[in-house]
Amino acid sequence: MQIKIKRLAAYFFDIMIISIVASLISNISFINPKIKEYQKDYNNYVEVVQKYQDKKITTKNYQNKLQNYAYYLEKDAVITTTITVALTILYFVFFQWWKNGQTIGKKFMRLKVESANNKKLSLEKYLIRSVILYNILFKIADILVICLASKEKYITVNNILYNVEMGVTLILMLSILINKEGRGLHDLIANTKVTEIPLENTDNVEKEKAPKNTQEKKTKVATFKETKNTKKKTTTKKEKK
Repeated sequence: MQIKIKRLAAYFFDIMIISIVASLISNISFINPKIKEYQKDYNNYVEVVQKYQDKKITTKNYQNKLQNYAYYLEKDAVITTTITVALTILYFVFFQWWKNGQTIGKKFMRLKVESANNKKLSLEKYLIRSVILYNILFKIADILVICLASKEKYITVNNILYNVEMGVTLILMLSILINKEGRGLHDLIANTKVTEIPLENTDNVEKEKAPKNTQEKKTKVATFKETKNTKKKTTTKKEKK
């Protein structure tokens, strides 16, 4: 159970990193020219909610306006969503592959993604695992629908995508909890597993390094003394002559 809690902590830590970086990039005006429009629609959205709470508009009017502004917010956030998807792929696929199965969150929690059959994981396996675990396909589908479909069709399709995405996420979480090895659906499909790196490994490495460093220092001191003595002898011989 401890490793599963660590996995959950690493997951949220990594998602937080992606969210912060995506937010910072998205707030650069020349990258995302829709910032002002998003802020305007967001303010309108908040205003409608406030009016409904103050009972200044009817429930039907509230639902219609809320749906409209929610659609405009999604449309304004296409660039932000695209940046998030790109960062998710770069971080969980390429960066994790480069770091041999570790993200920043996993490294902090002493976890590592490995092949279930103890073979070296390919980039393809990291991609398959990440696409399933982080719902990348659903996010790409959402971007395509918001860009290509009408408002009415988008609202219908978005509701379907959202329900399916939540269902897949629930299955992934349950599969991790139920499986004895903590392997979720994404791990079973990609043939991967998450293992805990024991603290003893680091301690042993430090212990192995320590004698070597001490020996190196002793050798250097001995060499220095020998060189010094040799110089003294040479100087003495010259003086006698």
